[in-house]
Amino acid sequence: KNNEILRVNNLIEDLTISDFTEYKDKNDVTAFYLTKLTDNSIVLFAADDRSHTIMGVTDFNDPNALLADIPEEFNYWLEEEIEAIEFARDNYLVPTDEVETEWLSYRLPPPPPPPYVCTNEFHETKWPLLTTTWGQGYGYNNYTPNLGCSNYSNGNAPTGCVATATAQVMKFFQHPTTYNWSAMSNNYGTNATSQLMSDIGIASSMNYGCSGSGTKLFKLIKPNIGNNFNPFKNTFGYTSANIGDYNYNTVVSELSQNKPVIMSGGEKKYWAGLIPYYADGHAWVADGYMRGFACFYDNNGNVNGGYGYLLFHLNWGWGYSYRHLNGYFGLNNFSVNGDSYNYKRKMIYGIRK
Repeated sequence: KNNEILRVNNLIEDLTISDFTEYKDKNDVTAFYLTKLTDNSIVLFAADDRSHTIMGVTDFNDPNALLADIPEEFNYWLEEEIEAIEFARDNYLVPTDEVETEWLSYRLPPPPPPPYVCTNEFHETKWPLLTTTWGQGYGYNNYTPNLGCSNYSNGNAPTGCVATATAQVMKFFQHPTTYNWSAMSNNYGTNATSQLMSDIGIASSMNYGCSGSGTKLFKLIKPNIGNNFNPFKNTFGYTSANIGDYNYNTVVSELSQNKPVIMSGGEKKYWAGLIPYYADGHAWVADGYMRGFACFYDNNGNVNGGYGYLLFHLNWGWGYSYRHLNGYFGLNNFSVNGDSYNYKRKMIYGIRK
């Protein structure tokens, strides 16, 4: 446990641990730790090497309020993670290749022969580019179809996560100039924001529904096979926008140039327990990162190992009330709010106005 705490303590530059809480499974064995840092951010990290090492980081600056009023979905996610670890322990499962590789990347290599100088130690933070905390419901869906949706006071369908994620990126660029960007609040919906999201929904062939509105991310780039029409370029006047499979190096490159990346993914489920399929997809924005390499020193000041790390800051697009769920997540651990979005991950990158 002390080694795990030391690892997280070294992960966030210039911060120390102020408190931590153990979460245990049904057998009273620690499943993971909830750690508070001195800047009041919170780190969740696993106590079992069959789970992802760092499960999440939130930059919500009032942890006491967060812990006192944890959303039901977040509690569900915590319980689900504990049950997954319990199942792995009870059935003597081995870690997946992805998880094992992640843990190996954090473990100390053999001590180098002295003298050894740490020349590659660095810590870099790209703070979140977005200032918006937009959602999909009332205030944002003023111009979506009215389907008599009882869960929204105006009866309209939600905007859809693709529209919300894309709108937040377009607000960052404030392009095209035909929209009244100054009339769009960062923290609540307006008619101007609703118009933008409606236009994005139309351009991406959004399928509207009361329980959720959805479309494929690629329809913002190329709606139909054999059709060169690109909504990002032809409808909204951007000079470039590309789509591809998720690649963390590309995401880092884009963010280092102050360009946010739209991402999507879903959960891998199985039909009849055999055939995998994509389910419960979501789109969000990557708008910042933490990365670096830290060295470990012995009592004589000699370097005896080190580790590298990379976390992305994700804006999930669930609105101001759930802004505390936005935070830093491992490069292969896009799971939050009781859901996993790690299957068939895509991204829109190279967005330029």
